[in-house]
Amino acid sequence: MMQRFTLAVGQDTISFEAAPGVRWEVRSRYINERGTEWETNANGQSYGVLKGNREPDLQAVTATNGASGYVFTRDLNNVGGPPPTDLGDSAVRQPVSADIPVYESDGTTRIGTFHVGS
Repeated sequence: MMQRFTLAVGQDTISFEAAPGVRWEVRSRYINERGTEWETNANGQSYGVLKGNREPDLQAVTATNGASGYVFTRDLNNVGGPPPTDLGDSAVRQPVSADIPVYESDGTTRIGTFHVGS
């Protein structure tokens, strides 16, 4: 189960509590949203930042080398496989990490890597 939390202005922490013996995992993304419209590249792919629960084809990120670029949303969402289907499935999942290619807005010119996980 995936849950999205939005921090209030000035809030910088979120707390979670679980019953003893329950295994859990937190995956997080920091998103600095700005109210802009998505652009579309020559391949017809949208690029920009999340809008509520809508995602562009290419999401804005900062690569490990400091470059600003875009990762394919499908690549970002596929890290670790499909979302857990129930608590039992969640309990057996192992933490994952992955490196995802970062591109210019054209979706083809690679400019860096985005690291997901620990």
